[in-house]
Amino acid sequence: CLSHQVSMIGVHFEENHVASGFGNNLAQPIFRDEWKADLTKEEGVLLLEKCLRVLLYRDRSAVNKVQVC
Repeated sequence: CLSHQVSMIGVHFEENHVASGFGNNLAQPIFRDEWKADLTKEEGVLLLEKCLRVLLYRDRSAVNKVQVC
């Protein structure tokens, strides 16, 4: 399922995953390298945790706990 988005300068594009803020700069490259359409839930959670770990390293004042729902 593609997500339709419009950038801050009005460019329309489609993407399989979305990130904002530092996630756009730090997590999006990881998603582009490792995401695939047939990820299992467990693989998706591991990928998400990997991205969140990178973001945590950038912002050491953040809490290092994640709840996946």
